[in-house]
Amino acid sequence: MSTHSFHEETIHLGGSSLYYRVSGTAGALPDVLLEHGGGGSTQDWRLIEPLLAAHTRVFSYDRAGSGTSPRDDLGRDAVANSQRLSKLIGQLDIKKPFVLVGYSLGGLYARHYAALHPDQVAAIVLLDATPTKHVIKKSEIQKALRLLKALHWVARSGLATLYWHLGSKKMERERFQGLVKKISAPTFVPNVQEELYAIPSVQADVAGLSEQLTHPTLAVLAGTVGKPSEAAQLAEVRVLHDKLMLDAPAPLSRQVVVAEANHSTLMSDAKNAETVAGHVLAFLRSLGANPRE
Repeated sequence: MSTHSFHEETIHLGGSSLYYRVSGTAGALPDVLLEHGGGGSTQDWRLIEPLLAAHTRVFSYDRAGSGTSPRDDLGRDAVANSQRLSKLIGQLDIKKPFVLVGYSLGGLYARHYAALHPDQVAAIVLLDATPTKHVIKKSEIQKALRLLKALHWVARSGLATLYWHLGSKKMERERFQGLVKKISAPTFVPNVQEELYAIPSVQADVAGLSEQLTHPTLAVLAGTVGKPSEAAQLAEVRVLHDKLMLDAPAPLSRQVVVAEANHSTLMSDAKNAETVAGHVLAFLRSLGANPRE
């Protein structure tokens, strides 16, 4: 990834403190606000953010209890997140209406905020976003947490550095060190666990506001799976997205599939990230100079 400059800061918002960063320059295209995936952080956007920032101004932030934003006592449901985000946006020099981009679980948070504040949002981009009716089994969450706990132990034990050397250093050192620091933090597993178990309440919050999309929407879906056992889940998500996008506001709304990407590589593979960024930028340009005015 080519380096790019950005401003970063942690803003104190009463009972919460949120880390954010901004890159790029405001121009003809709408500003963009990025909402990361479950258990993720602003690092979810390390490949896509600079590609967007070359054309417009991009804001990203860590939800409470994620990345470098400390946990607070407000909870992890969508209502609490929208309250925090509203306060943060009130402190940012962000041009309204802006475009909300949500990856995975972040798509639900983006939909909730847009439904609560329709005049602030020009459009929504859903990147392999979690649908409201997609059932995530408790056993799947427990399996993910077992893996995270194992990774946490490896990161704290020092074996991660050995793995990096044995793996022919396929990941750039700075990114690798950042991941090790993140995963080895004492709060990492409890914070991710809390957010994963909150998914049903987040889905209910969104469904309770609006099951239908009221803003022009771009949905970018992964077209493959990481493992054959995930094929049924991919098919279910595709069906749910098809139904969701059927009533999305025309004529700007559309759905595309990145055939060679799975849920993870949609964001983490440089080629796929370039494809995603290209779709997003084309969508931004289609909104015109004065979206929703």
